[in-house]
Amino acid sequence: PGLADDFFSELQAAFNHIRENPHGLPRLEEYSGEHDVRRCLTARFPYAVIFRIRHDEVVVIAVAHTHRRPLYWLSRL
Repeated sequence: PGLADDFFSELQAAFNHIRENPHGLPRLEEYSGEHDVRRCLTARFPYAVIFRIRHDEVVVIAVAHTHRRPLYWLSRL
């Protein structure tokens, strides 16, 4: 088991958290558009799962590094 396995486990935990309570996670403050865009931070790594709540589904937009290229994923909305 290495760092990649740890990162994968962190992402799985984030996806589970999103699945269980997407509305309980914070809206992304940097985004001021019309969509309901939120984030879930990983505990150990500087990454966030950026997702959108659309009707009754959750759409993952990006797994973004928290210190690089902010909002690079905007075109995906």
